[in-house]
Amino acid sequence: MKEVSSLILLGGMTAIAYVDRKEERIPNVLLLVLLAGYPLRLFTVPVGESLLGALFGGGIFLAAYALSRGKIGMGDCKLMAVLGLYLGQACVAGVMLLSLLLASAFGIGMIALRRMNRKSRLPFAPFVLAALLLQWGAALGKGEW
Repeated sequence: MKEVSSLILLGGMTAIAYVDRKEERIPNVLLLVLLAGYPLRLFTVPVGESLLGALFGGGIFLAAYALSRGKIGMGDCKLMAVLGLYLGQACVAGVMLLSLLLASAFGIGMIALRRMNRKSRLPFAPFVLAALLLQWGAALGKGEW
C-alpha cells in the first residue's frame, strides 16, 4: 500500500508542480485527488502522526501566509497541509526546510544572473516536488524506504 500511495503522491505532486510553474496557482481539484488517495497511506503512517503533520505543515505556512502580505499563496498552505497528512510531522518538516533552501538558492542565483529581481514571483510547488524526491532518494539510499 505504501508504494501505491507514494505513486499517487508523486503523480499528484508532479501535476501540481507543473500547473504552479505554468499558472502560478495550485488547483484545489489536484489537492482533492491527493486527499482521495490518502486512505491508502493509513497502513504506513499512524493517524496521529498524519494529523500532526497536517497541522504542522499547514500551520507554519498559514502563519507565513498571514505575515507575507500575499507573497505566499493559500495553495502553498493547503499543499503543505496535505503533504503533512501523507508524510507525518518529521518528514514534512524536512521537505519544508529543503524546499525553502532550494527555492532560496534558485532565487538568489536568478537575481545574481539578473533574470529575476526581488519582486519577481517564484512558484513554490516545483521546489516542494524536488525536495520530496531528494528526501525519498535519501531514504532509499539508507534502506529506510
